Amino acid sequence: MRSPSSYSLARRLIRRRKRCVQRLGVIKTVFDVNKHIEPKYILSVMKTYPDLFFRPAAHSRGRRD
Repeated sequence: MRSPSSYSLARRLIRRRKRCVQRLGVIKTVFDVNKHIEPKYILSVMKTYPDLFFRPAAHSRGRRD
């Protein structure tokens, strides 16, 4: 079962990548990424290699020590 936080993180990552390729001109029109990319694949990678996706709490945005 996937947790809500990992699902929302995957969706945010997908949206960022979409904006990036749109800005580069690779994608000429807007489309719904969720219709073309299954979140389960990125979630699988996130589960296998969490250190690639999660920063330690001290280095998170907006956090000061």
